[in-house]
Amino acid sequence: MIEQKREALDTILMLVCNELQLSATQEKKAKKMHEDICKWISGSEKYDLKEAYIFVQGSMATQTTVRPLTKEEYDLDMVCLVRNTNYTPDRLLSLVRKRIAENPVYAKVLKEGEHKRNIGLEFPGEFHVDIVPAIPYTGKIIKIPNYDKNTGTYSWKSTNPQGFKIWFEEKMKKFQFFSNKTATVYDAFPEFKPLAFMKPLQNVVQLLKRWRDVNFTNKKIAPPSSILISTISGKNYNGEQNLFSALKNITKKMSDMSYDDMINIRNPSLPTELLAKPMCNISNFKTFIDKSKELVSNLEKLEHSQSMIEINSILENVFDENVTGRRVVKDSISKYGHLVSKQKEASNITINKTTGTLSALGAFVSKVNSSNSFYGD
Repeated sequence: MIEQKREALDTILMLVCNELQLSATQEKKAKKMHEDICKWISGSEKYDLKEAYIFVQGSMATQTTVRPLTKEEYDLDMVCLVRNTNYTPDRLLSLVRKRIAENPVYAKVLKEGEHKRNIGLEFPGEFHVDIVPAIPYTGKIIKIPNYDKNTGTYSWKSTNPQGFKIWFEEKMKKFQFFSNKTATVYDAFPEFKPLAFMKPLQNVVQLLKRWRDVNFTNKKIAPPSSILISTISGKNYNGEQNLFSALKNITKKMSDMSYDDMINIRNPSLPTELLAKPMCNISNFKTFIDKSKELVSNLEKLEHSQSMIEINSILENVFDENVTGRRVVKDSISKYGHLVSKQKEASNITINKTTGTLSALGAFVSKVNSSNSFYGD
């Protein structure tokens, strides 16, 4: 694939990621919401929560957020870590819920958390907040409530969200422009980076999570979890310096996984935790591999595409199929075309990772003409 074409595909895929992730305004709202919840939970003398440390986890922590398909609210997952290790899981859960319910704003949007192990807050059109109470265990490992629906009882379950964040950042360092400075594990809310400063690994995870959301809508088939996608991507990232190459490499390795490979994937920050339990079901595993191979095929078609019409069709098939409402590919292609139109004289529309600015795309873009051919006459 010629260099100019690769740069064009990188730019389009990055624009897709831009459509998927939090806007600057949403990021500010998320940060303010996190700060307000922290102040409220730890602001009462009545509870043993005054020194609670509340930090974000999951996609918000690794900056791989993806806009949901069927709702407007992004997930904002938090951990409320208290120092007192004498609590039972159900008692701590009740304590945090009670404190949150005392806030008149939060009381109106309070929901039962997923799997009865966390507290949910539903802010329509903005965020779905999940707050998981936790106690320290050892090192960075913490314990969170685990509910057994068969017995109706609670127990503690080990997890390590901050350790996973550190592992993911270490994998990102394979990208040559990544800073050697490691963020402290106690960063409660990360400093979000503009699109141009995000790393290929982060963008690959965003794209694969979107692919997951589009392709695993059948409720009878368990979709791969976000942490599983992030782990597979991190383990198979070889430091590719551009997004398309990283996506193609990781997807190919993902599609070549055997059943044993899959069911033995462990949390790199908690080796006792198996991440692919739903894939133990042969039907789930086969569906995952079949859809992964289909993705590989689509990426190969993308690599050999000859027009913007082809690119649009292939990307819509991967990232927007059967999606109603706002479609990220259509918006991304439109923005790409706008950039081409504005800059075609100088051919300057690709995103420069080192400066965060738009830089030269080359002759490839200058030959995009009204007939949607890459090469023109």
